[in-house]
Amino acid sequence: MANAVAKIKLSPSRDIPFNKLVLSQANVRRVKAGVSIEQLAESIALRTLLQSLNVRAILDADGKETGMFEVPAGGRRYRALELLVNRIELSGFTDAMRDRLSAYGLFHEIISWKLRMFVPIDTGGVGLLSKVLERYPVARIAERAA
Repeated sequence: MANAVAKIKLSPSRDIPFNKLVLSQANVRRVKAGVSIEQLAESIALRTLLQSLNVRAILDADGKETGMFEVPAGGRRYRALELLVNRIELSGFTDAMRDRLSAYGLFHEIISWKLRMFVPIDTGGVGLLSKVLERYPVARIAERAA
């Protein structure tokens, strides 16, 4: 009798909003000679993304999906897409605020060794920004130096 061959199960392809993606710190490639992130972004804008990003669900302490996904491979494509996505950057947040802002739907990125938080500009972005401003009102903005 012939042995049964194990079947490979493929994950289905699906569209995931960019604000649900986080670049994994395990992503190893940082630089590719000759092609900058800006040039890659221009190419994506002209030709669309030719090779999709591979992602994996981020799990909470109980092993349940959080609704966020990490990008373990494709960091250069992710960074190029970042340049093409409209967003608003928030500053002045504390470490205590970071988890709440992430739970609201803001996405974050470590850029030049500094954590930066962004509000996506899509159909839910306006509501998200108003929710953030309701919880954390802008104070003394007129007193700031330009």
